[in-house]
Amino acid sequence: MDAIFIMPDPLSLIIVSLNIGQALLCASLLAVRARRTAVYWPLAAFFAANAMTEAETIVAAIAPQHSALFTAITLTFLLTLSPSLWLYVSGLVSQTPWRLTRAHARHYIAAIFGALTIPMAVIIAPEARVEIFGHGDSNIDTSTTLAVAFYVIALLLFWIGQSGYYLTRSLRTLIRYNRRLKDLFASTEQRELTWLVYLSVLAGMIWATVVFSFFVNMFAETERPEPIWLDVLSLALTWTLALWGLRQAPGFEGAFDSLTETEKAPGSAAAEQPKQKYERSALRAEQATRIAAKIHDAMQRDTLYLDPALSLGKLSEHLGISPNMISQTLNETIGESFFDYVNRWRIEAATPKVLLADETILEIALSVGFNSRSAFYNAFKKQKGETPSAFRRAHASRKNAGG
Repeated sequence: MDAIFIMPDPLSLIIVSLNIGQALLCASLLAVRARRTAVYWPLAAFFAANAMTEAETIVAAIAPQHSALFTAITLTFLLTLSPSLWLYVSGLVSQTPWRLTRAHARHYIAAIFGALTIPMAVIIAPEARVEIFGHGDSNIDTSTTLAVAFYVIALLLFWIGQSGYYLTRSLRTLIRYNRRLKDLFASTEQRELTWLVYLSVLAGMIWATVVFSFFVNMFAETERPEPIWLDVLSLALTWTLALWGLRQAPGFEGAFDSLTETEKAPGSAAAEQPKQKYERSALRAEQATRIAAKIHDAMQRDTLYLDPALSLGKLSEHLGISPNMISQTLNETIGESFFDYVNRWRIEAATPKVLLADETILEIALSVGFNSRSAFYNAFKKQKGETPSAFRRAHASRKNAGG
């Protein structure tokens, strides 16, 4: 029988080769970093698995006789991509130092089932192997071949559902994380994972395209080659994840310092705080009022809002009050998140300086505790309804009209 192998476009081979090289380089760099920060292990695993799945195109071009067997091997790596990326996301947003545990192994159970296709591909006849994994042109209907074929199709369908599940879960986790940041930090621009949200959307586009191609090829008489723009998107995904992933620290890094070793352990009360938040709090109204007054004094008398690195933990140490009680007071009594409350003080301190116009906007922003011009602009517009420059012009116009 003759096997049908679709030779990749030369440009596609170049793009795939770049993707593989980038992925392998990042995997090796992250493996070194992961010795100190465990959250990089899942990302290293993702890059390594991505390199193996992309290598299928190269094998089909330079050794087509081994393409079917290599396709069977890549199923294992295909089923590790989404769990690895999810574990990386969950590690970045963890409120305690993230560690690999035995519980994380369950995310890779599907990959074990994927590995079973390797001995299946080895023991079945070569023509059956090509029929299932290499798109042969004959119709083999032995019971063994049909069983293996159904098993492979079931794995691919599972991969579709698995990828969609982890992608949705990652996006929901990132949204909750961004909300949680404002309860803990006065400046969040260095901790926001907006790039990861965009990357998840890009991954979703690739996933949707691959799923569409899968069902089209399932019912088509001949397999259609993947469009070259899909290789470009895949390279963009790898490049973006490499660029940002290599320099991204855990989002709550710095908030770990005040935790004890017991609190840092996975499953501790501190680790579960976002889930239970104020469930166990017995904060009374009079207590909340006193705490609110102390918070106000810390801002007015001690001008803590001027600290660019101010966090809920720092305020807690300054007042000698638990972070949970302060957060509850801010949200339920004062009616603002920690982020909005501190930035309101900063904007009030900046307003007279904006009107005087003796300093640049950036100088004013830095003098009142902001880390960047953009963060100041966003906070000012939220508080005053217009940008600092527009606010200054409007004030000057009103003053001239009144004078």
